[in-house]
Amino acid sequence: MITLSENMWEVLGGKQMETFELHPEAYFELLVTGLSQRVIMSMFYFVLVKRKQIKPVEMLSETDKKDLWESSKEIAAGRLDNAKCIELSKCLYTIQEFMTK
Repeated sequence: MITLSENMWEVLGGKQMETFELHPEAYFELLVTGLSQRVIMSMFYFVLVKRKQIKPVEMLSETDKKDLWESSKEIAAGRLDNAKCIELSKCLYTIQEFMTK
């Protein structure tokens, strides 16, 4: 059963994806500097994982996880600690998966 909060995170995540599609470079910067974008996309990730629409990052191959981590570190450019880089990785993975569907 889909809860109201899951539905709201899905709506907010969809709106964030629209913003990403219009301004991808600026959106990547917001994922690093803006807490709200990272929170929305992290929650969108958790909803999609719960609904089995995407795999958890932990289930990816070691190569894919390493690539995702390297991309996150590159985008963060030393501005995020490891915990926030993990959040960023999940955001990037969600964007990647959403864009390929």
